[in-house]
Amino acid sequence: HDSFSNDVTALRAMRRLMSFLPSSNDKSTLPVLDQAAVDPADRLVPGAQRLVPDDPNTPYDMKNVIRQVVDHGEMFEIMPKYAQNIVTGFCRMEGHTVGVIGNNPLTLAGCLDINASTKAADLFDSVTLNVPKITVITRKAYGGAYDVMSSKHLRGDVNYAWPGAEVAVMGAKGATEILYSGKDLEQHTAEYSERFANPMVVAQRGFIDEIIDPADTRRLICKDLEVLRTKDLPNIPRKHTNMPL
Repeated sequence: HDSFSNDVTALRAMRRLMSFLPSSNDKSTLPVLDQAAVDPADRLVPGAQRLVPDDPNTPYDMKNVIRQVVDHGEMFEIMPKYAQNIVTGFCRMEGHTVGVIGNNPLTLAGCLDINASTKAADLFDSVTLNVPKITVITRKAYGGAYDVMSSKHLRGDVNYAWPGAEVAVMGAKGATEILYSGKDLEQHTAEYSERFANPMVVAQRGFIDEIIDPADTRRLICKDLEVLRTKDLPNIPRKHTNMPL
C-alpha cells in the first residue's frame, strides 16, 4: 500500500516487506536475522524522552520514537501516506520481526478516526492472537482510544507507561466541563490534571505493569519478547480472518 517512482524501487520494497513475513500462517516460520547483525537487546535509548515534549499540547513524531527503540532504527512502514495520524509497520527487535502500531500526534493530534482505525486493524488482522502484545504509553491515553490500543482490558500482555503519560477517561478540560457544568473551571481543571495527568492512578489499579524510564524502553521490550516468544493460546489456526473492514 504505497507508491514508488519506478518498478525497480517497488520490487525492492516488496522484497524488503517479504523479509519480515513468515512463509506460512505458522509464526515459527518467521525469519530471524543472524545474531552478528542484531542490535544489542540491552542498548539504552537516552534520547527517547527528549523526543516527547513536556508540553502535552506540543506535537511530536511517533516515527522518531519507534526508530530509537527498534533494531538499527529501521522500520518498514505500511500505508505511509494514508491516515497519517497512526503509524503501522514492521520492524525487528533482536533480529525478530515485530509489528508496530502507534498513534502519531504530528497529524490530527494522533486521534483515532475511521481511517486510522481501519489502517491499524489491517495490520492487526495480519497477525495471530498468539503473538506477544506489548504497549508503551508515551503521553496521552484517553477513553476508548486507550482501551483499543492493546490495553490490559483487551488482553495486552505487558503495558508500560513513561513518567509523563496521562491515562484517564478524557482530558481535564472536557471532563471538568461535564462534571462541574462550567463552574470554577480553572480550579477544577487544575485539580483534575494534578490527579490524573500522570500514570500513577492506573498503575495503582494494575492497568499498567510499570512506569519506566524511557531510556529502558528497548531493553524491557526485548526482555518481554524473549519471555513471550513461546506464547500460545488455544485458538484455531487460520490463514486469515473475516474481519469486516
